[in-house]
Amino acid sequence: MKVAVVCGLVLVCMYSPWDEALASGRSEPNLLCAEIRSDEVVIVKGEGQKNEWFPVETKESWRALWLSIAALIVAAVSSIGAVISAIGAWKASRGTQRAAEGQLFAIQMRDYASKEMRDHLRILFDWRRKDGARIEGDQLKDKARDWVRSLFNAAGGPSVDEAEKIDLARRHITSYFMNLLCLEKAGYISEYFVRKICESVSAGVLDVVGPLEEALIEHIGRSDKRSESNVAKDIKRLHTDFERLRILSR
Repeated sequence: MKVAVVCGLVLVCMYSPWDEALASGRSEPNLLCAEIRSDEVVIVKGEGQKNEWFPVETKESWRALWLSIAALIVAAVSSIGAVISAIGAWKASRGTQRAAEGQLFAIQMRDYASKEMRDHLRILFDWRRKDGARIEGDQLKDKARDWVRSLFNAAGGPSVDEAEKIDLARRHITSYFMNLLCLEKAGYISEYFVRKICESVSAGVLDVVGPLEEALIEHIGRSDKRSESNVAKDIKRLHTDFERLRILSR
């Protein structure tokens, strides 16, 4: 509505024949004309009709107003263009990230399907069994501590060789999952990507490597004479990361 009024006043000020009528001194009945004063425009109507006042300074003020409005429109269009460009750039970067995630997904699945991964999974699952039955809880933790003692046994022997095989398998499996988690935390890959990987692989192996990692942290902490509180913090961080991976695998 305000725009319509402004447009009408501009026409009054710039293009109407009423100025000619005022200049010639004519005053015909019911003639609609306009008188431009210093601070307002007066729409003078015919006899018996009420005049109308519209505050305005000069014709130049209206022209300046329209120039300001035009400048605002140009600025708004420029801002919209910048927003559209930003959205386009975001979509392009998102597409690039998805392509990179697709390549990484293929690499991860290829690694999981490798012979080395198969052998390491077998080693860990076989180590977990005792007399053909799978052990859990405190029994599994005690066996993990026995493994650490064998791994760092200075006397060597067959037990050390077996412990080193388990250690190599532990390192491979833990690195496989923790690398994914680190990339997700840093924002390089999405949570959806990590979830799909964890759903595709045998995430139950975390229940095997978890006690091994915990026993190793305890042993290294004692060897380095670290405080129990610091060792407890490392174990808590390990539990937090593994629990996160378990949640993503469900």
